[in-house]
Amino acid sequence: MVVGAADGAVYAFQPRTVKTIWKYQASTRCINTTPLVDEDGIVYCGHGEQNFTDTKILGAVFAFDGKTKGDIPEEKLLWKVPKRTVGRSAPLKIDDRIYFIEDGALLLIYDAKTGKEIAEKKLGRIMFGSPIYGDGKIYVAENTGRVWVLKPSEKGVEVVSQTRLTDGGEVFGSMVIADGRL
Repeated sequence: MVVGAADGAVYAFQPRTVKTIWKYQASTRCINTTPLVDEDGIVYCGHGEQNFTDTKILGAVFAFDGKTKGDIPEEKLLWKVPKRTVGRSAPLKIDDRIYFIEDGALLLIYDAKTGKEIAEKKLGRIMFGSPIYGDGKIYVAENTGRVWVLKPSEKGVEVVSQTRLTDGGEVFGSMVIADGRL
């Protein structure tokens, strides 16, 4: 079981025994995002708080090999991009790209292996929910009710559709896909 915790660390626990398998201390404060673990055991996560190794910098996105044990030092990270405040939205991995959305609704697209930035796309002003993927498209709802449908492209993403929820309500969660519907 892999979780972001209130102490600013990302942990892997054995569910039955609650034994700590590994720990990466990312921040001095809480990690509210859900880490993503891919099929190769690579862990991707972000946070919007002070970095543990440099408390003058807020936020970071990072990746490391989850097939390890013990404390994970900074030099063992596969990559890290500081000054990215991803404090609420979980990452999304599609093929060889990883997508993060900053709290200010800036979509960040990175090469999943190297952490090299591929593109950015502004999606509004504030983001609480996480992106989802289905039918070859990314779906995400910004806090003000704007809903985006994006298609991954060579240069980043293309906007397929954009609309606004008509009830004027705010969106604090993520969409889900079930039975071919959002």
